Amino acid sequence: MRNLILILVFTLSCYTFLQAQSSEAQGRRWWTGAHTTIGFGASTQFINYTLGLAPMFGYQVIPGISVGPRASILYNHIRLRDIGGNVIQTFNVVDTGIGAFVRGQVYQQYFLQAELMYESIDNIDTSGSSGRLNGMNAYIGAGMNSRGRTPSFEIMLAYDLNLQAIFKNNLINGRFGFTLFY
Repeated sequence: MRNLILILVFTLSCYTFLQAQSSEAQGRRWWTGAHTTIGFGASTQFINYTLGLAPMFGYQVIPGISVGPRASILYNHIRLRDIGGNVIQTFNVVDTGIGAFVRGQVYQQYFLQAELMYESIDNIDTSGSSGRLNGMNAYIGAGMNSRGRTPSFEIMLAYDLNLQAIFKNNLINGRFGFTLFY
């Protein structure tokens, strides 16, 4: 009976110790999150509405600097307009991407983020013809994370560097999201 109690106390102690270590390591090093993208762009020939979702997983290499993978799926509703401003054609396209990001804490809850993504984009020109482009693209942005509790909420503005040199009319996008253990 005494051995059973010692084994039970030892097992419970190990479990409590491992649980504390796991929570501490998970809270300090690994984090996860997702952004929703909302974009709008307009010109004399285009109107573009964008909605998207981008999950990401981060690893804090040193305090304040995180790296990790990021994927994205963006739905675009595009309207072509004639010279008078009348809608002549509409398109619904889905763009996808996968890549990596680097995030650095700047001051308290504020951060900067850079991303390099391999994207598959449906490029539509002013005449209405489209073609799928695949290649590397980059984004830079700044944001704010509420920090403290889990989940924490964040907002971010990102600028599309347009490395594929295609016509885009929504190079700035707003992202709203959440993180766990950040």
